[in-house]
Amino acid sequence: MPDAHQYSAFQVVFDTWYNALCNYAYSYLKDEDACEDIVQEVFTRIWEHRPNLIGQEEIRYYLFTAVRNNCI
Repeated sequence: MPDAHQYSAFQVVFDTWYNALCNYAYSYLKDEDACEDIVQEVFTRIWEHRPNLIGQEEIRYYLFTAVRNNCI
């Protein structure tokens, strides 16, 4: 079960990057609903693997790479 720190860290990452990632996905897909689905899927994977990803400085690169790969 996640603790409050993990949830807070995830919330910060989500709030910081969600809109930018949707815009990035839109540059590939031109479909807002599909973009949101892809970004939400990426964040779901991050939540599932949070001990390894949340808190890493490189998470920005992971996020954009994962969104790009899912768009392609």
